[in-house]
Amino acid sequence: MLTFAEFQNEGKYSGITLYHVTSYKNLIKILDSNKLVVGSTGAISFTRNRNLLRQATVGLGGVGVVLELDAGKLTNTYAVKPYKYHNLDVSVGDESEERVVSKNIDGLSKYLLRVKLYETYFPEPNTRDNMILCRVMGNDNHSIEFSVFIEFIKGKTPVPVTVA
Repeated sequence: MLTFAEFQNEGKYSGITLYHVTSYKNLIKILDSNKLVVGSTGAISFTRNRNLLRQATVGLGGVGVVLELDAGKLTNTYAVKPYKYHNLDVSVGDESEERVVSKNIDGLSKYLLRVKLYETYFPEPNTRDNMILCRVMGNDNHSIEFSVFIEFIKGKTPVPVTVA
């Protein structure tokens, strides 16, 4: 016989990983606050497609980070609903979008499995975006290398930080 906790984890999201794509700058804010905040769409978007960042996809400008979350644990506290864009003229492939609507996700570390950083998207040293990233980090330098950023992020989270 299943315990209540085991019963809860038997749902449709048990064993599923959800991916949240974000920017380097937002990653720092997310880890500092330990939460994901509802965006301008009124929701927090996720995908089941682990390769989304590698594909040419609509709306992914200024990204470079993928947060991997345990969907089973997340759905024990938050209502996660499938979502499909009906008004796009272009095909975005199998994005498999899921959303948490109208609610911030607090205590993110309970659901977080891994932080994946894509070096290709890291802002070049001595550029405006790199300087902005330094300011968000509280770094007095005007430029930061990717390797230093990795160590900075590793110090902010207990979950594995990987580089792609």
